[in-house]
Amino acid sequence: MKGETRSIAENKLLQALCRHIAKHHEWAGAKRSQDTWRRLLMASWFRANGESAEVLPALDGHGVDVVWRKSSQLTVSECASLIEWIYCWGAEFGVQFPVDPRQVESIDKAAA
Repeated sequence: MKGETRSIAENKLLQALCRHIAKHHEWAGAKRSQDTWRRLLMASWFRANGESAEVLPALDGHGVDVVWRKSSQLTVSECASLIEWIYCWGAEFGVQFPVDPRQVESIDKAAA
């Protein structure tokens, strides 16, 4: 990994987008948490960019765990790419984001 890690503004936007999706969209027949959406979106984005996860035996011996890089390890350009990818995914799946990305957080907080 090279380059400066994601900015505070990028992190806020990423979290706001995930929160917006969690409030307004279901996956696999149920609402999912903001954290689950972040993990799902990042996993799909990683795969789309040719990055693979580690599938490791679970520490407790029951099943396996899939381990991806953490969002805090993303570079500025990677986080920008992920955010753009989330907007594209949202368009494909009918998620209607506020037009101005800077409004996502304020709109979701007002609706809470």
